Amino acid sequence: MIQAKFQILKTPMFKHQMNNVKFHLLHNKTGDWSDCGTGKTLTALGVFTMRNKAGEADRMLVVCPLSVMHTWELEVAKHTPYTVQLLTGTVQEKLKQLTLPAHIYALTYDSIPGRGGTEGKLLEALLEKRFHMLVIDEVTYVKSYKAKRTQVLTYLADTIPFSLALSGTFVPNRAEQIITIYRVMDGGKTFGRNYHAALRQWFHNVGFGFPKWDLKADKEEEFKSRLFTRAVRVRKEECLDLPDKVYLERYGSLGPTQKKLYAKVADELYKEITLDSSVAKVNGKGNKKINLSNVLPRMAKMRQITGGFVYNQDDKIELLENPKIDLLRETIECLPEEEKFIIYYIHKQDRVFIEELLKDMDINSGVIDGSTDSNSRGVLIDSLCVGSLRCLMIQQQSGGFGLNLQVCHNMIYYNHSNSVIEWQQSQDRIHRMGQRDDCNYYILMIKDTIDEYLYAMMKNKMDLVNALQNEAEVLRLKANLELLLGKRVTASA
Repeated sequence: MIQAKFQILKTPMFKHQMNNVKFHLLHNKTGDWSDCGTGKTLTALGVFTMRNKAGEADRMLVVCPLSVMHTWELEVAKHTPYTVQLLTGTVQEKLKQLTLPAHIYALTYDSIPGRGGTEGKLLEALLEKRFHMLVIDEVTYVKSYKAKRTQVLTYLADTIPFSLALSGTFVPNRAEQIITIYRVMDGGKTFGRNYHAALRQWFHNVGFGFPKWDLKADKEEEFKSRLFTRAVRVRKEECLDLPDKVYLERYGSLGPTQKKLYAKVADELYKEITLDSSVAKVNGKGNKKINLSNVLPRMAKMRQITGGFVYNQDDKIELLENPKIDLLRETIECLPEEEKFIIYYIHKQDRVFIEELLKDMDINSGVIDGSTDSNSRGVLIDSLCVGSLRCLMIQQQSGGFGLNLQVCHNMIYYNHSNSVIEWQQSQDRIHRMGQRDDCNYYILMIKDTIDEYLYAMMKNKMDLVNALQNEAEVLRLKANLELLLGKRVTASA
């Protein structure tokens, strides 16, 4: 420990956490972009404790994803003498919970109130509570400056004296969204208070009619230097002796019915890309932009087909052969019987397939998806960590953030998200402090399909939407489709 006064929490902090606490105490409003698994929650609790001991803060508000609420409840109880109150349920229930005595209150981003009607009463109550400190966990949730929750959260952050924004992957899909994040984080001190003025100051539009903002070359050095005037970042390899990540690809092949449907949709996608690559949907410089509203649904259908089902014209599920579920069975059978594991999936139908398999294999499992409330999540995680639960299925869109699952070191991806952030965050649920074993990531893919394409993008740290706005990536996708469909490969690809 650096100084004895840091022995204020029940749990001793690592050196990097103590250094970060010191940094945050030097500024009223800061960000912590340290890697997932480096203990940012404990750091935030250390900052609040120090400010509380100094008489600066008695009440703290935490805004976080639903998947993280129970984590905060556990971490507060584990590391501090403080009480915590989760704001859940209806607006009226949240208003009542807000009157209960506690040091720390937590609510979700989806609960961030609007400025009118019933929701306005909650905003008014939050303001009347006069919080001294605000923690914005996974601040990338506020990347859109137009979103109401971003506007209201910005208003709250401006009125609360101390704030701390947290994210292990703070750079969002588009670089200009950093302006929004920093506006919420520090009141605009780093890049400016007005979004449009700051955008014009630091970026220039290279997409014209289809806005695409690139950082100005003469501003790049200053922009990067400002990123850490009020924010800190610690990489895991700098502060933790964590085990390795091991990626294990598992391949299967399409069945006859799957192959026929897949080729049909792939041909439609190929024609769409070819059309959009040749028609003058262009700006003044001739930059090409494909029609995402036509392309993304076809790619989504291709991903469904590789998972053993497809929605027909009546929006009903049509079941197909499912070699991917066979891959999942083989993968599970390769694991030692006593080892616990996580399965990430995307679609509701994926869950049906996986649940049927686990039941057939007599494996005790649980599910976290968008309908799982905070208390249920906590029960499931506790059961996985110290109970009889061997497997936890997690819908990637709902449980990629904030979960501490280092009791496992095996993670299976039944299919992929389109988001690099979700991909990186989900991996770090098991690759974090407390993990002693190498983390095994089993990637289930069907050969010569979109599965391989999405996995390649994730490895290159490129989101699907961004990839489809990149001419080189579109040419690569087109070449892949040409090979699949037996077409002549274009020279440019």
